[in-house]
Amino acid sequence: MQPDVLDGFAQAVIRRYAGRLVRRGGLPPSERADLEQDLAISLLKHGSQFNPVRAQRRTFVYRVVHNKAASIARAHRRLKRGHGIEFCRLDAADVTCSNRLQRADRNELELQQLALDTVEVVSRLDNEQRQLCARLKNESAAKVARQLNIPRSTLIGRIRKLRAEFERHDMRGYMASA
Repeated sequence: MQPDVLDGFAQAVIRRYAGRLVRRGGLPPSERADLEQDLAISLLKHGSQFNPVRAQRRTFVYRVVHNKAASIARAHRRLKRGHGIEFCRLDAADVTCSNRLQRADRNELELQQLALDTVEVVSRLDNEQRQLCARLKNESAAKVARQLNIPRSTLIGRIRKLRAEFERHDMRGYMASA
């Protein structure tokens, strides 16, 4: 690509796409400058791949900026889709797998107590709920719903009941907010 990769045209395209991400993509307006910088970096990084035989420079700029903006939008939607929930396994051996559970304010004794409390709560569940916990240790909710041949919404309802059971046993502080 030419030495003036970030000419007026490229900067206008970058500003336009950053604005779209803020307006339509749900990103905060305070992120706009960072978005513009990310888009510009992507264009600079891919600038050496420009081939004037394959496309015009404007097309290249549009494609690179568009693809990076789409990637940023997908990543943002992915974060929103999870609602900030951090998943962790429920069996005693893997209770400490989560960074949320390994906060600096929890010592080894507290982590061991958490593991024991989790095993105790799971043992008090009915057979169907225990089986659901066992499936959710290794599989996503969507995959478990497919395995059980039930709608995801039905499974989510069952998971809410599981959460309520854990909350009833004073384990709310260990769960992410839903």
